[in-house]
Amino acid sequence: MDRPAPSAQPGDVLRRKAEEHLAAKPEVFRSVTADAPQSLIYELQVHQIELEMQNEHLRETQLELEKSRDKYYQLYDLAPVGYFTIGENGLIEEVNLAGAGLVGLDRSQLINQAFSRFLTKDGQDTWYFHRKRVIDTGTRQQTELAFQRKDGSVFFARADSIVANDDAGQGNQLKTIISDITELKKEIQERRRAEEVIRRSLAEKEILLREIHHRVKNNLQIVAGLLEISKSKTQNQDMIDLFNEAHSRIHTMALIHSQLYQSECFDRIDMGRHLDQLVGYLLSTYGAKENHIRVLVEPSDVQLTLTQAIPCTLILNEVIVNALKHAFKDKQGGSITVSLTKAIDDLVRMTVKDDGVGLPISPEAEKPVSFGWEMISRLTAQLKGTIKVNQGQGTEVVVEFQAGPYEDINDLISNHPV
Repeated sequence: MDRPAPSAQPGDVLRRKAEEHLAAKPEVFRSVTADAPQSLIYELQVHQIELEMQNEHLRETQLELEKSRDKYYQLYDLAPVGYFTIGENGLIEEVNLAGAGLVGLDRSQLINQAFSRFLTKDGQDTWYFHRKRVIDTGTRQQTELAFQRKDGSVFFARADSIVANDDAGQGNQLKTIISDITELKKEIQERRRAEEVIRRSLAEKEILLREIHHRVKNNLQIVAGLLEISKSKTQNQDMIDLFNEAHSRIHTMALIHSQLYQSECFDRIDMGRHLDQLVGYLLSTYGAKENHIRVLVEPSDVQLTLTQAIPCTLILNEVIVNALKHAFKDKQGGSITVSLTKAIDDLVRMTVKDDGVGLPISPEAEKPVSFGWEMISRLTAQLKGTIKVNQGQGTEVVVEFQAGPYEDINDLISNHPV
């Protein structure tokens, strides 16, 4: 089996090219004397051509190296960030033009100078711990430094540092990239100041809104007190009933403002909590315990805006009072179930159901006829909702409406002035 020919060496290739070059120029032998050995002359000519070709190759390589070096220095010097090489002794060994420009000095004025010299006092402490952390961990670390220029001005920079080998191959150098973040810090400080102004303004408005609800609650309590005084001066039961109804309506609204006054959130009402308070008040006012009437309030997590909470609560007040007064006249007690739910599509469903004797319905209408029911109809229209009365074993009143968006605090203040 034939053995494969050995691969040509670089010297062999160069000699072959030199011989080809010499063969193409036979005139080089005309100057050779007759008594000079032909082979020696040939070898000298080949060697001369080899040297010329090597020199040409070296010139081309040198040119490529110079081009690469120029590109490197352009990228290094003209980079938008500062590059610093810092030795084990903390002195600056290399710096690009951008780094010198950030400090405000010529590059020659920075070489062999302590890097910490160009930092503020606080910056020097930060740099010490940053440099120690980079060397101890051997990983890339980042920090913020405060620099002081020759003219005394201060600028802030983000420093990214890694450990690098020096000329002796020891990992004692730090390669640090400096990025000016002065404008960014100014923007952050401005934003924080603006946020603080907004926070203070919001706090002032919350205090004002809390005061509004406190005053409204107090005014409603004054009106309720005047009604109680007026009621005490009459023996007419019909008048007493009217005073009680008016008092319960006023108290219903006062409960909402009382809850808002004590709440941290002014744009919504916790209707579950409010419903418990309302029912508790109505049970004590209308003697439900003495009449053996039980009221079951189903748990509710519905929250409504003040604009919707007041008419909603007034409707509940009217329907529950109506049931307490009239549903069990000919019965020995009974029960009332109250529920308030909200579906995924924000449809609020309010239901009051009793097992009493039912309500009087006019032949021409689907709803009972009275001042209270007229008020319920108007309040439902205010909510842009619907009302349905179901008669069977007792009475079921269902009111449905769409929950509205929560109000902005500025709208709350403008809509409810002191």
